[in-house]
Amino acid sequence: GATLQYYNATQAGNYSVEAFTYQGCSSGMSPAVLVDGIEENGDLSFGIYPNPNSGEFDLSFTTPGISDYRLDIFSVDGKTVYSEDLQQFSGTYSRHIDIRSAGSGSYVIRLTDGGKETIRRIIVF
Repeated sequence: GATLQYYNATQAGNYSVEAFTYQGCSSGMSPAVLVDGIEENGDLSFGIYPNPNSGEFDLSFTTPGISDYRLDIFSVDGKTVYSEDLQQFSGTYSRHIDIRSAGSGSYVIRLTDGGKETIRRIIVF
């Protein structure tokens, strides 16, 4: 029932998108994306620069303590374009990331720490 350009899921489940364009034409339904473990990790300091970008950007975050983290970047249709595991990580993560080969579009950056997630979106032009 969402009608805005962005939607923040507040409960776990499968979500799909259908966009309507000029004169009611439909894009068709997107593949479903599973959203689970909705709990934003408010303890992280998280930055992306620049955004929007050409597919090259700097990503950084600072953790409050030692933990196992997983960083994923995926397209809105669920295709993973970057993934990294950080075992027993603590401190500041800072990387220059290049996903130009994935093409232009909207991407989701997800950082997980146990049951907590931090989600950010970027636009690649």
